[in-house]
Amino acid sequence: GGDVVQDSSGRFSVSGRSMRRVTTNTEMAVGSPAVERKGSPAIGGGGAASLHGPSGLAFPSVGVDPVFVEITPLYYIPGGKVEKFLGRLSLHFVKEAAMTYEMGAGLNGMGGFSHTFLVEMQGVCRAHAVALGGNAIIGFTVDQIVVNEGMKNQGYGLISVSGDVMKVGYEKNNIKEG
Repeated sequence: GGDVVQDSSGRFSVSGRSMRRVTTNTEMAVGSPAVERKGSPAIGGGGAASLHGPSGLAFPSVGVDPVFVEITPLYYIPGGKVEKFLGRLSLHFVKEAAMTYEMGAGLNGMGGFSHTFLVEMQGVCRAHAVALGGNAIIGFTVDQIVVNEGMKNQGYGLISVSGDVMKVGYEKNNIKEG
């Protein structure tokens, strides 16, 4: 470690490493871990997590601005213009999990297993697109999908997907407001 120092421009530094001040939505409890994870890169819309300490300091080069990744089977994004082709995405997923059959709300049984598997698959695809610098996957196809319920409430799944990762720009003139 080292001492935290704030210079005249408002920047913080620890042992010569530049840091920026951020605000956190939750208070750190006494005895809680020194680092809190905020954000979720996977489920439902891309983005990236950033680490925050109890002082509200962001650790350098960990947090990035969240990016929403559009996934479509079309070969274009309505209202958008393809700026750059970044590569072909071809991913294969295999999952095995125990399933529960309980009464009440929740993602139980084969339906819950299938739904969770598909959401996780989309999250990983979005993360790969962001890692390549893209904000869209076009021509997205599910090449193969097998979901099976085995003996003793085991769920098995296999999914193969592909698509093209693109950097898409949006013009305000293309978006009509209702």
